[in-house]
Amino acid sequence: MIKYIRYVLYAAIVAISFMLFNAWQAEHPSVSAQTAVQQQQNGAVSTTVTHNVNQVVQLTNQTFQSIPKNRVIDIQTDVLDIKIDTLGGNIVQASLLKYPITLNSDKPYLLLNDEPNNLYVVQSGLTKSSIVTDNQHLAQYKSSQTSFSLKPGDTKLVVNLSGTQDGMSVEKNYVFYPKTYAIDVTYNIKNNSGKSWVGNYYMQIVHDVDEQTTANGFLTRGLHSFEGVAIYTPENKYEQFKSSKLQEEPLNSNVSGGWIATPQHYFLSAWVPSKEGIYHFYSQVTADSMYTVGMIGHQMTIDPSKTVQLASKLFVGPKLAKQLDAAAPLLSHTIDYGWMWFISILLFKALAFINHFVGNWGWSIVIITLLIKLVFYKLSETSYVSMARMRTLQPKMQQLKERYKDDKEGMSKAVMGLYKSEKVNPLGGCLPILIQIPVFFALYYVLLQSVELRQAPFIFWITDLAVKDPYYILPILMGLTMFAQQKLSPAPPDAAQAKLMLFLPVLMTIIFVNFPAGLVLYWFTNNLLSIMQQWVVTYRCEHGHYPRRKKREWKKKK
Repeated sequence: MIKYIRYVLYAAIVAISFMLFNAWQAEHPSVSAQTAVQQQQNGAVSTTVTHNVNQVVQLTNQTFQSIPKNRVIDIQTDVLDIKIDTLGGNIVQASLLKYPITLNSDKPYLLLNDEPNNLYVVQSGLTKSSIVTDNQHLAQYKSSQTSFSLKPGDTKLVVNLSGTQDGMSVEKNYVFYPKTYAIDVTYNIKNNSGKSWVGNYYMQIVHDVDEQTTANGFLTRGLHSFEGVAIYTPENKYEQFKSSKLQEEPLNSNVSGGWIATPQHYFLSAWVPSKEGIYHFYSQVTADSMYTVGMIGHQMTIDPSKTVQLASKLFVGPKLAKQLDAAAPLLSHTIDYGWMWFISILLFKALAFINHFVGNWGWSIVIITLLIKLVFYKLSETSYVSMARMRTLQPKMQQLKERYKDDKEGMSKAVMGLYKSEKVNPLGGCLPILIQIPVFFALYYVLLQSVELRQAPFIFWITDLAVKDPYYILPILMGLTMFAQQKLSPAPPDAAQAKLMLFLPVLMTIIFVNFPAGLVLYWFTNNLLSIMQQWVVTYRCEHGHYPRRKKREWKKKK
């Protein structure tokens, strides 16, 4: 069985590639799908939480209609273009100015959208009865102006909204900062009603999911472009739930602090309470495929003439690790680096460090591939020495094959004897490769998940490292390098196996055709460096530069 281990390893690599392709398809809906998815308090406060998860949210698509222009406030910073509806004072549109919707497009990516058939909005406010239903929870606000702009040199932009709710005066403020996607949201509430007010503060995200918006991938069918919800609690840390699970098991738990987010592939919306307290996580999926997830605070009692301040942070933007870490604990975990995330984080930091000096993510990939190759140089050398020695045994293997052509058991024993006499380990070429697989997986997720590589150019025809090579040149070059590697490796003793191995580069090329160009660039560069090292090692081995170790002989003491 040992002589087949290398081919089992090749089969495993093919299977891994299929799994990676499947994961990539899950993260990349079709083009049509991508287009479609575009407390510090002065009053008395009770800390009890009594919510019925089936009654917390009662929203439908009919709740959201076209907003009259006289209700819209326009806000622009250096990175965000925001629209706020004065009914509720909520952000109903958010465009990311630094991220075009497509390469070379003048239109920015629209993350939040109030269109009824493509709904994705964030909301916060007060609810008197712990039930957020239709527009009953929305206060009517007004502002001193209809447009705001963060000018160069400004350290912040404060947008003040004032209104009334249940006889109380409510001031809702948005604070924007330059070069960041984190927004402070504060409330100043004064009870002028003459009677105590009992209610809750809530933060939620409403997302309309089109059942027809699916990824039509080679291995994946019927995958929703909606990613689900991610939550953080001090008790359970980071958790992620797919949309299908929310339908079966809605969120329904009371926690101290935390945050809630709806991650997409490259972008994110998240609510982060600024003060510790008891919050209730909730979710609901309506019959018209609208997902609502949120947090509702503990029940408050605001006595007459008393004032309450509430605060939270809203993140609306790309999944940039530094900004996510600054916004909330473990919010950067929404960048899905897979099961080898701890290695992925180190690799991304190294990649970003290189790019800081190089200024090109493509060349950064080439350089980090070279550095990884240097780290594993000795392991690879051991593998190639073993392959070279196996290659020198091919004439003797052919003689054994002819001698034992009708005796498989005898052939197996003879081969093992040959390995032993020539001091060749048939596993020597496989184990070093297996050790490197976790690093490959980790780098795969870095290249797949990092928004920094979105629409990042390399050279010539490669204008976007996050999408496939439009002319399939890189996958073909990668396939040719795999073919060259096979020529440097010992040939299989069986003719059928030899033909199968010749087909492997073709199969891998087909698999990699739709992979992101950045990932194919890594694989091609790695293959090219491997060929160079293997050729040198094979040459040196054939010329006696890697002598076999002699068994140590112990002399008996006289």
